[in-house]
Amino acid sequence: MLGRWNQVDKFDGKGNFNVWKCVAIDVLVQQWLIDALERIKSESTTAEEWKVMEWKAASTIRLYLSDEVKYSVIKENSSKKLWKRLEDLYMAKSLTNR
Repeated sequence: MLGRWNQVDKFDGKGNFNVWKCVAIDVLVQQWLIDALERIKSESTTAEEWKVMEWKAASTIRLYLSDEVKYSVIKENSSKKLWKRLEDLYMAKSLTNR
């Protein structure tokens, strides 16, 4: 469940990516999905559990993207690749807007 996290603004590519990134990481931590993003799989996690965690992490990230931004990363299926693509597209842009 998203609970109060559903009030987080979607990243539209125009705001500060670093601030959005911090909030998105907080959401993943709160939902116990950060391991999927960081590619940390415990020995007790089954392949099926890992697959579900990975899907949930990628889905959670996409939920907080505007349609425009989502379209630019739509081909990325894993949370790690999705995250990397977002960083490649918006990290430098965000730093230059300081």
